[in-house]
Amino acid sequence: MVKRFKVWSYKEGEQPLVHFGPVNNIYGIEGQFIDEIEREESPFRATHPDEAHTFFLPVSVANIVHYVYMPITRKQDYYRDRLQRVVMDYIGVVANKYPYWNRSNGADHFMASCHDWAPEVSVGKPELFTNFIRVLCNANTSEGFQPKRDVSLPEIYLPYGRLGPPSLGHAPNNRPILAFFAGRVHGPIRPMLLDYWKGKDDEVQVHEKLPKGLNYTKLMGQSKYCLCPSGFEVASPRVVEAFYAGCVPALISDNYTLPFSDVLNWSQFSKMSNLERIEADLARARDAIRKAVQAKNHSKGNDDQGFIPTGSIYRSAHSFHQSHVEMEKRLKVWIYREGEAPLVHDGPLNNIYGIEGQFIDEMESGKSRFMARHPDEANLFLIPISVANIVNTLYKPLVTYSRDQLQRVVLDYVGIISERYPYWNRSQGADHFLVSCHDWAPDISEANPKLYDKFIRVLCNANTSEGFKPQRDVSIPEINIPYGKLGPTHQSTSPDKRSILAFFAGGAHGNIRHILLEHWKDKDNEVQVHEYLDKKKNYFKLMGKSKFCLCPSGYEVASARVVTAISVGCVPVLISDYYALPFSDVLDWTKFSVYIPSEKIPEIKTILKGISPKRYLKLQKRVTEVHRHFMIHRPAQPYDMIHMLLHSVWLRRLDVLLPS
Repeated sequence: MVKRFKVWSYKEGEQPLVHFGPVNNIYGIEGQFIDEIEREESPFRATHPDEAHTFFLPVSVANIVHYVYMPITRKQDYYRDRLQRVVMDYIGVVANKYPYWNRSNGADHFMASCHDWAPEVSVGKPELFTNFIRVLCNANTSEGFQPKRDVSLPEIYLPYGRLGPPSLGHAPNNRPILAFFAGRVHGPIRPMLLDYWKGKDDEVQVHEKLPKGLNYTKLMGQSKYCLCPSGFEVASPRVVEAFYAGCVPALISDNYTLPFSDVLNWSQFSKMSNLERIEADLARARDAIRKAVQAKNHSKGNDDQGFIPTGSIYRSAHSFHQSHVEMEKRLKVWIYREGEAPLVHDGPLNNIYGIEGQFIDEMESGKSRFMARHPDEANLFLIPISVANIVNTLYKPLVTYSRDQLQRVVLDYVGIISERYPYWNRSQGADHFLVSCHDWAPDISEANPKLYDKFIRVLCNANTSEGFKPQRDVSIPEINIPYGKLGPTHQSTSPDKRSILAFFAGGAHGNIRHILLEHWKDKDNEVQVHEYLDKKKNYFKLMGKSKFCLCPSGYEVASARVVTAISVGCVPVLISDYYALPFSDVLDWTKFSVYIPSEKIPEIKTILKGISPKRYLKLQKRVTEVHRHFMIHRPAQPYDMIHMLLHSVWLRRLDVLLPS
């Protein structure tokens, strides 16, 4: 940058609204920056616009407000229309006179301001400022600040005759005050701070008005931590003052994009808010995954138990392994305490809905390494509702199929936690999830789709034609859990002892099974399809003797036969429409299963016969390799089904950046 970077500062306009700005107090950075860029000695000053990399609009928002709006005596005097007109008129002048704005739509143009009103220059005509770079102290993401386009600028108090606060500070072992703040009650955060701490603690010294005889700067220099709460706007000059005083800044702010965070790791020299700390931790996880993929290496996890994922069953084995390692290190899940069993904090442990209860019980057992001790340390939040239990409890006897009772229970629960805690509201549910294998589970969001727009639904019934969104929701396997066991019995019949080409036995549930039974029921010795199996025959043994196990959808897209087939070493044949397959973020199902769309059911035998013996052996071998990911252990183990479920939710969380 020092070698090459050139900035053209437009010459149009007259002082004091342009080419000039305050050089002191909290808006002083505006005038200092304009003065620096426009002085002839600046190494970055372009001598002609054609040599410039970027173009500076030398407008001072602070001066516009001072000269155009003062005195402010009426409510309408706060309207930003005059400010917006000045900036738009200036852009109009330079856009009409030169080609530079128009050729880039403002993408190489910027303006710098520390005034509270500065973000609103673009509100009057937002389409004009879509690409324009705004350099702002008030870097509030909830008010339109975009970190990928805009630049966050530190707010700094410049006393007259100086270029910053005095450098003052004691050695770390000579700072008797734990934390310090003194300031007026501005905005929503400071009233909470003062209400809780004002004049109540000798170690955490919080004042609204500093008592006479005490020196503000000296007290900062005597403090270990300097509290830096937002006022009316997110930025605070106390952050820079803390640096000058050698005091660790404790950032108390919501939705604040920290200055220079492209290059500075604020967690290393400041005390961040819980959400900022969490987001910084997730950023490190993303970076570690990216580096593992680039380097194609496997780092040892905390609890890999000798297993490292490799091979073609994974879309990217390096990415999956590093992501799992990062999950083991960082994932913390808070389970809300509200509510009573059986509707919450409980669920079925057996049969085809058993994963609901098994997962809730695992997370609430106190043995899970992923359980957060406090919600402030959590990066994910579990709503411990069992849809299966709600249906079993509230809908017995079954006199209505209306989902309104189910929907009201979930809506009421979300209402309680969103009123009681800040976590749902700050993310709009994007870091919250619910786990259910019941057929009705997808319908919980129909009562208020907007409320659940970002909420993560972990579902067996992962039907994309019925609103399942793979980028947000998570598909989990349906698994039949017998009483006293944690899944189907494992079998390992060798491929050469599998005499049946394909096998299915089951009721005529849903359209796909009707078609399957119509074409194949009891008609072929190689493709054995039965509606009701002879009592003398053993269902699981027949699956164990089959090369391929047909897994057609029933009333819903998922089928417990998929996991059963994998457990007995039988290649699953997926006959389903609109089914988002479980764990498909990391597993490549084409490497260990066969997919047959419903319209090709009559061609099942031809398709399966067309698979060469060599390819079949590869498919069958990979089925045995992938089996570990479809097993349940209690307590859960790395890479098993419960960990895979968590990992799928973890990936969704990595894809979300919450404004801190």
